[in-house]
Amino acid sequence: MSAAPAGAAVWVEPVNGPIIDPFRPPSGPYGPGNRGIEYDIESGTPVIAVDAGRVSFVGRIGASMFVSIDHGEGLKSTYAYIESSVVVRGQRVKKGQQVAVAGPGFHLTARLFGEYVDPEILFGGAEIEVNLVDGPQLSQPRATSGLRPRLQEGQLVANWALFGGLLDGRGIRSGGSEWS
Repeated sequence: MSAAPAGAAVWVEPVNGPIIDPFRPPSGPYGPGNRGIEYDIESGTPVIAVDAGRVSFVGRIGASMFVSIDHGEGLKSTYAYIESSVVVRGQRVKKGQQVAVAGPGFHLTARLFGEYVDPEILFGGAEIEVNLVDGPQLSQPRATSGLRPRLQEGQLVANWALFGGLLDGRGIRSGGSEWS
């Protein structure tokens, strides 16, 4: 993967340990897969924020505890299967600040405008560019919070300076590799 562009947000790994279950996108909204990455670490390991942001959720879903951080520009991280949180909803956090204590099966997810993406691409930094082509089927672009589009040669181009590749309807590409 190529280096992140200047000024791009680059995530740090939330824990120090090997990934034992990588991201596997499901074929549909309820299909099997892995919408994040699972680490092989001991329960009780400190969990740090992958990037600066505001804590948007702390709590239980079923029997499991979660922390979510809104990093802005439509990007959120969620730290799942934790023993406890050391942050509260609404709190601002810095990159590398402890946010939780890991439990068994600790898991990290990344969502971009509500869609799950592979968190590993964010560790190296990436830039997303969205290109919409002219055509009779093209409707007005949907306004999205944090998206700052600009018109360039008949195409809508949105640079978020977050990623090192493209989001182009087939998946995210970065440095010549493609994730679908």
